[in-house]
Amino acid sequence: MELVQGCQNAAALTEVRRLLRQLTIVPIDAAVSQTALQLMDSYFLSHGLSIPDAFIAATALENGLILYTRNVRDLQTIPSLVVARPY
Repeated sequence: MELVQGCQNAAALTEVRRLLRQLTIVPIDAAVSQTALQLMDSYFLSHGLSIPDAFIAATALENGLILYTRNVRDLQTIPSLVVARPY
């Protein structure tokens, strides 16, 4: 959803759709929701963690995934989360 939100025009949206067709979409389930809530409780006041970032981080944590993002600064404060810049 954040990729779609970042599109400035129809060409960018077409490119995002093409990228998403190549990826596995991981659903948000009860465990992810609970972890997101715990992250918000721990990092909202101290680091300004946003709800979308909490869900993204929780999804990576619950599924044992590396989180590739250009938003490293906002997420690197979560100690158990492995964050990498894709480019």
